[in-house]
Amino acid sequence: MQFFTTLLSPLVIRVESATRMTEVKVVAINGSRFDEMLRKNPEVAVRIIRKYSKRLREANTLLEKLAGREVDVDHVSMDATQHAPAPKAARHRLVDVSTGTAFFFSTGDETTIGRADPVTGILPDIDLTAVDTNRSVSRRHAKIIRSGKEYHVLEEVGTVNGTYVNDQKIPTGVPVTLHDGDLVKIGLISMKAVFD
Repeated sequence: MQFFTTLLSPLVIRVESATRMTEVKVVAINGSRFDEMLRKNPEVAVRIIRKYSKRLREANTLLEKLAGREVDVDHVSMDATQHAPAPKAARHRLVDVSTGTAFFFSTGDETTIGRADPVTGILPDIDLTAVDTNRSVSRRHAKIIRSGKEYHVLEEVGTVNGTYVNDQKIPTGVPVTLHDGDLVKIGLISMKAVFD
């Protein structure tokens, strides 16, 4: 058994133990290097926050159970940033151009688009994992926002491979109106907006 230390933030040091199966290299990351990593790739920070948010919820659930209180397990298992999966009764959808797979909008005012994250357990409303063989879609890539009868697509902060509407790259954080028949490209995945 070998012991090593990982730096999670400039103030928190965690000691772990692990057994190696092959040759490994351990890289020490000091506080300034860690801050630089977060500035260059905000998705790292978002994933850390989600992971620790999940752990905190699990710890709270355990404490509630030890105290003899009832716990709503379905509610606790969800990430704070995740909406309950919507039934596929909504007719508005994105249809993958290459496979014909339909991805239905949620019935709420926001529909998240991305790839499933097994580390944090977060599932976007539109999970493109099955059609994104090149892993070009970020975990939380974009969202579709409903405003009255209009829909807008908004690229999330930290997205790497871009979001396009009718072959025009949209700026991060700026909602762009979607119309029936528009071509939406998320990373390398091209989809057609279908509003019934």
